[in-house]
Amino acid sequence: MDLFHDNKNSRALYLNKAFTNISLADFLTTNAYCNRLKSLAEQLANVGTLVNDQSMVLRMLQGLTK
Repeated sequence: MDLFHDNKNSRALYLNKAFTNISLADFLTTNAYCNRLKSLAEQLANVGTLVNDQSMVLRMLQGLTK
């Protein structure tokens, strides 16, 4: 059981880093960027780390390019 929790925490850490560092510059379209953000938020929720709407919007805006 402890191994599962360790993996869950490691997965949450990895996903949170990916969510924090995502940028529109890494995608061909805005749609692909937004879909990846949504996917990461859903994966974070699956490991017990919820992303609220405000955090999602702020992350999306921060990742936009000029």
